[in-house]
Amino acid sequence: MVQETEKMKYIVLWETNLEDKDNIIAKANNIQLEREKDPDKYPQFLFPSHYMGDMNVNTGYCKGFAVLEATQEQFNNWNMLWIPEFRMKWVPIEATSKWVELYTKTKKK
Repeated sequence: MVQETEKMKYIVLWETNLEDKDNIIAKANNIQLEREKDPDKYPQFLFPSHYMGDMNVNTGYCKGFAVLEATQEQFNNWNMLWIPEFRMKWVPIEATSKWVELYTKTKKK
């Protein structure tokens, strides 16, 4: 289990309806102001959000992704902020070298 202060890295796959773009832009601008007051409230971007060019013309939904680093609290703050504008899937990632290190330690036992 991840401890409250332990940071994890994630690929965050998102989907949003472009009808919400004005609200999304306003929230994004507010986040910048909040970060100045409390830089640890939200996850840190390791790779900024990118649109993937995959818009469903029937629904108006588009998809994208970002790479974030977050504690459990930052993870919760981010989700609470962006619901309902975004549907997000958080995929934890870790360096392969870390996996090899853990595997090697386990194999020695």
